[in-house]
Amino acid sequence: MRTCFIFKRSSASEQRRIFAGPLVPRALLRPGRLPVVPFPTGLRFQAMHGDDAGEAYRLAVLSDARGAYNVAADPIIDAQTFGKLLEARAVQVPKQAVSVAMAGAWRLRLIPADESLLKMFVSLPTLDSSRFRAELGWEPRHCGRSWKRWPRARVAQRRRCTPPPRTSETPRNDHVAPNCPHKLRATVSDEPSGRLV
Repeated sequence: MRTCFIFKRSSASEQRRIFAGPLVPRALLRPGRLPVVPFPTGLRFQAMHGDDAGEAYRLAVLSDARGAYNVAADPIIDAQTFGKLLEARAVQVPKQAVSVAMAGAWRLRLIPADESLLKMFVSLPTLDSSRFRAELGWEPRHCGRSWKRWPRARVAQRRRCTPPPRTSETPRNDHVAPNCPHKLRATVSDEPSGRLV
């Protein structure tokens, strides 16, 4: 199965650090905070929720499907869509300029990834999941644009989640509150993965 980028609320903070870096305030990523956002020319990508990815894998495992399938949610995130998500005007910037800026920022240790991340993003193909939807009946429950809400919800969950005090008798992995959504779960949909071949 070939999937687009998979995001989930439980991994939103980690993904923010990967793509934006620890020095970018969370407040700047909230819709309406920035009047203008830069967007590399030609960049187009797709995103899907981890729960929808998990359902896609479940359907594939339980079916007799054979061959390669594309799995992605709508819509395609381009400059116009990205601007609407952040309630800002997206200004397209030449890829070369963004690449040089990222390379310099990475060497100064201001961002966690170098310009190869941009090259990877720009080279991503657009996935057509119509065959997978038709043959296995898969339909995403979450719109690809809804990823903008997951980091904010993640922060709110952290504030509500208060771990109990740990004692010498507390197992290593049981120091998280019983109903805390951050308790580690070994599921494929929790991984902040990109394309899977």
